[in-house]
Amino acid sequence: MFDRLVNHTFKDSGFDQIFADLNESFFQKDIVFANMEGPISDKPIDDNFLSGSMVFNMPPSSIDTLKRTKINGVSLANNHTLNAGNSGFFTTQNLLKTAGIKYGGYENKFDTESIIRYDTKIPVSIIVFNYLSYKNIDEVATAISREKTTGRFVVIFPHWGNEYDLKHNNTQEFVAHKLIDAGGDIVIGTHPHVVQDVELYRNHAIFYSLGNFVFDQLFSKDTQEGLLLTGKLTEKELTINLNPIKAEKMKLRPMNAIEKKDLLDRINDGQETINLEF
Repeated sequence: MFDRLVNHTFKDSGFDQIFADLNESFFQKDIVFANMEGPISDKPIDDNFLSGSMVFNMPPSSIDTLKRTKINGVSLANNHTLNAGNSGFFTTQNLLKTAGIKYGGYENKFDTESIIRYDTKIPVSIIVFNYLSYKNIDEVATAISREKTTGRFVVIFPHWGNEYDLKHNNTQEFVAHKLIDAGGDIVIGTHPHVVQDVELYRNHAIFYSLGNFVFDQLFSKDTQEGLLLTGKLTEKELTINLNPIKAEKMKLRPMNAIEKKDLLDRINDGQETINLEF
């Protein structure tokens, strides 16, 4: 999210400064995917960070930062997608398309455009939806089953849960289990703004919330922590690395050893790697 205080802080030095202390290897992958929390304008935006506005609108320089960071796909399925109306949504889609960044998803519906496909050595489909507004899980399950029948690895990427809760709720768990039962391979959730616990279900990993990445919620320790996932997928195995990160004045850095242990102990019994064999 490159609006509000993020935009105000880095509008002169550039958004790239946010990522300067992160290892570039995090982003040197076939798939580098993130949640895009709001629309991107095609015009410079007003510097209204003091308003505390919950209506987000990100400047065009956001696109250049995504490209330089090598992010090659984003979900638009969240509760801020239509903050600039339908015209802002279309502008965001066009800017991403021109930049060669894959995108998909809506604030309040689900269709074939909610599936982002990567034709990598092992083809991957990322299915995105905003459960806060769209709750027809049977339709999502059907889409998962269709993708699996074509031999694709299916990532489920929901926007869901309760803000600031450190543990997932029963609804998240029900939805995650149902979508894995339908053929989903991994669940990676967003929205709560804090890192939530990790669950293994039927040899599949569920990351209920990755917490904040680029955001301006400086009011608590938990909202300035996030989880960056990296991994390697083969025909026989998925290896997932949990990389805890910390935001200091919105600049990201890897957590130190003490911070990392504290977070991993809370969410995944201290483990920073998950190996799943098929």
